[in-house]
Amino acid sequence: MTEKKITFDSFIRGILSAAIIIGILYVINLLSGVLLPFFIAWLFAYMIYPAVTFFQYRLKLKNRPLSIIIVLLLLAVIVTLAFVVLFPPIIEEFGKLKDLLAAYFIEGSKKAAIPGTVKEHIDMLQIQHALDHESIAQALHSLLPKAWNIFTQSLSIVSSLFASFIILLYTFFILMDYEHIASGWIGLIPVKH
Repeated sequence: MTEKKITFDSFIRGILSAAIIIGILYVINLLSGVLLPFFIAWLFAYMIYPAVTFFQYRLKLKNRPLSIIIVLLLLAVIVTLAFVVLFPPIIEEFGKLKDLLAAYFIEGSKKAAIPGTVKEHIDMLQIQHALDHESIAQALHSLLPKAWNIFTQSLSIVSSLFASFIILLYTFFILMDYEHIASGWIGLIPVKH
């Protein structure tokens, strides 16, 4: 094996390459709020593009936006039907589980004499102390951060819905010019590379 010598030129090229890669990663990190929905929309458009072309060319719909809207509505109907068909049995099974657990604890309490055990360990003084004004004030003080969490989670849900709308909008416009965009990527790369 021959060892390759590190020259000043190769050292500077290595440092410049590392700096360029770090700069690109930094810019991608800064633009991730915009780039992530765009790439998700691009992936979604890539997956449903065959359906759009099927509606446009095989079913002879002359209008591309109409084909896109039909495909998106068809996907929405399929997802909705999946939820309608799948969720009721899941909810029904959870209801059965609740009934089974309630029956188990009721029947189990009769067999194991749980009420007597519970009465032995309940301290009425602790219950009165828990219902004291200071205890209630402390409970309200601990509930305020939880209420704030619910508010921030609500804002998170609204922002997620907005991001979903943006992804849907990106998808629509990507599908409008899919052929031009797909062939245009090649033009970004210089011919010599």
